[in-house]
Amino acid sequence: MKKLMLILLLFTFTSPVVGQEIDSVKTTNNQIDLDVHFLALEGTYKARVSEKIFLGFSFSGGPLFIFLLSKNFTGDGGLVEWVRLKGLLDYELTKRIHTSLGFSYSIITENFNGYSGKSIGVEIGFFYQIEKIELGVESSIVFFKGENSKEFQSGIISTPLLIIKIPLNRW
Repeated sequence: MKKLMLILLLFTFTSPVVGQEIDSVKTTNNQIDLDVHFLALEGTYKARVSEKIFLGFSFSGGPLFIFLLSKNFTGDGGLVEWVRLKGLLDYELTKRIHTSLGFSYSIITENFNGYSGKSIGVEIGFFYQIEKIELGVESSIVFFKGENSKEFQSGIISTPLLIIKIPLNRW
């Protein structure tokens, strides 16, 4: 099973990078990216609304591990989001550096103690382009609501650690 996951991740990284030519001078108005998290994938669509600003949305699936940076939460160390939707605003700081601001809603969330429920979050990310891929980090404030809770718990600061963005299509 581990070999299969490694082969799948290797295929995910190499296929779009070597199989597609992207003209760096051409201005793109729309783009579709594949974001690779640890054991989870996220598809992102963005449309240009001005010279440096994109608006978009994303959908992710798989065990998206989020590591907690603050301790005011009932979980020990983190959350796992299984299905997540996100709206985002992306701003180009330079040709190689951009930042994104997003609002996420996770339909199925579990913490490391086995509690399940839903979560919402506000995220900010920074990405650096190397050749055709982008490497980045996102930090977020996540509010978790367990199945038996009537309201969301106080916000926790978290991060999914490293994110690799692979461009699939730009036009």
